[in-house]
Amino acid sequence: VTVRAVAESHRLADHSDIAGAHHLLSSARALLLQSSKPVEEEYFRWLEAEQAELQKRRQQQRTQSQNQRPRNTRAEEKLEPLTPTSAWRAAERLAKVAIMRKSMNRV
Repeated sequence: VTVRAVAESHRLADHSDIAGAHHLLSSARALLLQSSKPVEEEYFRWLEAEQAELQKRRQQQRTQSQNQRPRNTRAEEKLEPLTPTSAWRAAERLAKVAIMRKSMNRV
């Protein structure tokens, strides 16, 4: 879950969807917390490091957008709250992407 979330969040961030990437990492972290299996601390640290990196990129984007646009026209970002259902959906999307990539590699 962690590896898939990080890989997919990198792809989203590369396509300028930093909010989506951050949400995906948060969902993966929630899934790890809810897991019945014992999870190593390393995975949590990895996700937190990725989230910190995304936060830096988000700040850079905001700084660039503030320099390009007047302040009064800037729209605030709306993030949906993380729920078990949204975390599950994110994991399902990750699994579908992995399956699609695997099948594309075979072709």
